[in-house]
Amino acid sequence: MRRLAHLQRTRSRQESAMNGRETSAEIDEVAARWAVRIDNAPLRSDEQAELDVWLSGDVRRLGAFARARAVFAHASRSRALGPGFNPDEFLAGLETLPIANPHDPEAPDDVDRRQSRRAVLIGGSGVLAAGISVALGLRWQTAANSVSTQRGEIRLVPLPDGSTMTLNTASAAHVEFSDRLRQVTLKEGEALFDVARDVVRPFVVMAGSTSVRAVGTSFTVSRIEARPVQVLVRQGTVEVETGGQLRSVSQIGANRRAVVRQSHPVEISSVNSADVDRELAWREGMLSFEDCPLREAAAQFARYSDSHILFADPAIGNETITGLYAANNPRGFAQSAALSLGLEIGAEGDSVVLRRAG
Repeated sequence: MRRLAHLQRTRSRQESAMNGRETSAEIDEVAARWAVRIDNAPLRSDEQAELDVWLSGDVRRLGAFARARAVFAHASRSRALGPGFNPDEFLAGLETLPIANPHDPEAPDDVDRRQSRRAVLIGGSGVLAAGISVALGLRWQTAANSVSTQRGEIRLVPLPDGSTMTLNTASAAHVEFSDRLRQVTLKEGEALFDVARDVVRPFVVMAGSTSVRAVGTSFTVSRIEARPVQVLVRQGTVEVETGGQLRSVSQIGANRRAVVRQSHPVEISSVNSADVDRELAWREGMLSFEDCPLREAAAQFARYSDSHILFADPAIGNETITGLYAANNPRGFAQSAALSLGLEIGAEGDSVVLRRAG
């Protein structure tokens, strides 16, 4: 097995040297090694800079890195895999069992067998947290597929072109790919798209009458009930087109947000990198707040759990909190808020109630 893995890596590097472009296998290998390094210990500033440079290159790297990080998301680190866990052996498994799909031109003939074995490796080791899944087994046998998540579930979906779609809680999307089209219709919820570059087939996300068009970039689209459609760009540039009477086309660059309200002009604002990262903490099953009113935080938790956070006095909802919390643990959040703000915690059915002390 080790000999086979070595031969495959050697052949992959030779092919890459000939055509001057990294293969998917090489990108997956580097991404996996970064994931292991991050899982073992926080990166130093120079290491983080090195990672940022690598990620800013080939857009396929973003998707590969997201998939590799998902394997480790919310694991109790390498110790959870037992004293016999060996990162090098784990990486060898990744190299011989790549994430791929039957329509990937670089995928081996036995991709179905390899993916099933990889699913066993991941499922058996328990490294994926509850509520976070990787759609490794999704077969793109038809041109159109529907994908959805339940409340509290987060799902990473590799797409046929090498792009990835990460669906947030309670989300649904319809994917349609052809020789001329790459289109995702976000029916509800929120999704992050890491788009593989293809100038011949632009990548289009539809959210109601709003369309987001990209070639190779990273961005989120949210379509949540009673809220305006929002587009947040992490990397690259997207084109946001709105329908209706106020039809418009806007170019949105990195660290920018577009808010689309019916019968209103598109609102475009800047978002600093730290806030972008904070807003995307949900990818790893977390919610990150900075001076956030408890009322808004409670609304966020309500998207991930049937257990809600209530306030005995509505004014309590105006108190602010900062911190990083597990999205599926509203009670833990309420306990932390009570401790830091001098409140008391109670229960009302399945809900948690925060009230003034005394």
